[in-house]
Amino acid sequence: MPTTDSQLGPTDVVSSKPNSKLKTQNSKLLYATLAGLLLSLATLVRGTALVYLPFAAFVLWLNLRAASNSKLKTQNSKLIIIFIIAAIVTLTPWAVRNYAAYSRFIPTDTTAGYNFWLGANHGLDGGRLAGDLLAIPNQGARQDYAYARGFDLLRSDPLGFVGKGLKEMNDLWAGNFSAEERFTQGYTHGLVPAAHLLASLTLDDTLYLLLVPLAIVGLFAAPRHPLRGYVVAWALVNFALAFVFFAVVRFRLAVLFFLLPYAAWALLNLRPLWRSLTQRNQPGRDKSHPYKVVIATLLIAAFLIANLPAYPLAQTAQGMAEWGRQQHLAAGDALLASGDIAGAAKEYNQADQSLAETQTAQANLSVWRGDLKRAQQLAGAIDAGYWGRYLVFGAIARAQHVDPTSGFVNRVVRDNYAAASEWAWHHFIPTMQCDLHVGDEGQDMGNVRGFAPAEADSGQRYRWSVQPTVALRLCPASSTSATLTLRLRAYRPTPLPVTTVSISVAGVNIGSVTITAAWHDYSLTIPTEVIAATGSGTIVTLSSSTFVASGSDPQLRGFTLAEARLGGK
Repeated sequence: MPTTDSQLGPTDVVSSKPNSKLKTQNSKLLYATLAGLLLSLATLVRGTALVYLPFAAFVLWLNLRAASNSKLKTQNSKLIIIFIIAAIVTLTPWAVRNYAAYSRFIPTDTTAGYNFWLGANHGLDGGRLAGDLLAIPNQGARQDYAYARGFDLLRSDPLGFVGKGLKEMNDLWAGNFSAEERFTQGYTHGLVPAAHLLASLTLDDTLYLLLVPLAIVGLFAAPRHPLRGYVVAWALVNFALAFVFFAVVRFRLAVLFFLLPYAAWALLNLRPLWRSLTQRNQPGRDKSHPYKVVIATLLIAAFLIANLPAYPLAQTAQGMAEWGRQQHLAAGDALLASGDIAGAAKEYNQADQSLAETQTAQANLSVWRGDLKRAQQLAGAIDAGYWGRYLVFGAIARAQHVDPTSGFVNRVVRDNYAAASEWAWHHFIPTMQCDLHVGDEGQDMGNVRGFAPAEADSGQRYRWSVQPTVALRLCPASSTSATLTLRLRAYRPTPLPVTTVSISVAGVNIGSVTITAAWHDYSLTIPTEVIAATGSGTIVTLSSSTFVASGSDPQLRGFTLAEARLGGK
């Protein structure tokens, strides 16, 4: 029997050409294959998409079930089967590799176990949980252990787990101005520029409050389209994952991306949508229209209730004001670097005295003035969890010509070494050493920049360079002919090339050395014209290529340095 228009599904095409239907069907098979392939590849990148695969197949079935004759139903069934097969085939090699490595069926990765345990523990003690898992060498066993601990928590307090899940579902959509991902150290410290805060308020939070309600309107009011089912399924999957695991701000971005077309459609059709809402007796009006309006209204209300209390107008104003106050701290730092102690003191006094950053600067200024008793008092008042307290104690000890190691060697300092080292480079009184033992915290703090915390090997202390270019501060080159000697060692995993370090003094390149895996002293002569440019201190910069040691240690590494000496020839 001939196929009529009424028998066609939403994606079927009629053509008078003999091979048109065949081409259309082949195109559909190709698209189904590509869909399964690409969605599985996305799953290998982000394992949470694995949960979406069966929902995508179900939505595909819903979109194709409109076919009324058996032939079209058979063809559509093939599309679904092809989609599922393509997805499974794409995932199979990685699952086989995981089974060979861990003797377990793991289709993607093993992070879900840890995330489930962390979520069941209400997001607390992540470091302890991760430490417990690191003691288990097999990744599959780690995942099993984490799931077991998570289910133990669920069984012991099921209502607590449900409450946690509902909170996380709300957190997936609620604003969080002070989230760690957004402001690592806090806008209340005046560390976030006022322009950035204002831009975030207008171009982030305000647009977000407008985008989601518009997208909800678009989802309910836009003409029927196969994309809508996939978007709704994707949003529901992310809600479920937030309930079971946990949610942070960035997790919503993957959903917002697919809501944008619906928000745009609603924005472009506001006038006809308003007429549809206010004019009840329109011909051809959808009978389900009132129900759609009620559901959309409830969803928009829930979204606004979750977000309006967190709309960061007050926090933005506070952050902008704090940024303005803390510019006095930045101005004081610049004056201190130029030697204007009185000017630095004037600026520091106008900064926020309740912040540890300002307190550290004030205590360090007393060290510059030679008032060590006052510096001791000010340092003692700094928060014990802030690294500046211990840097000032170490600077006081060094000014008293005693071993300052007790001030510098501290867990708080080591955990924040990059920030502490950078601060010391700009704020400490230069010690002008001609023989710098790198890795001796009491000696090199303030004299090295761009290095990692100290390590020791067979009695030799050293530091890894962790930036492409690092710097040292040494004594002035006083002779007409000076020699710079560096004790260096390199390591590079195969097949990376050997390490070459380029050395500059006072901004002038004086040569390069190729270093080996054994400690060795490399000496270079500093030209007379370069010596004249060193002034009151010699700044040495060392440049090299960098590498990442492993996935568990993502820090850049270049070379290791143990000692730098500057002497006459």
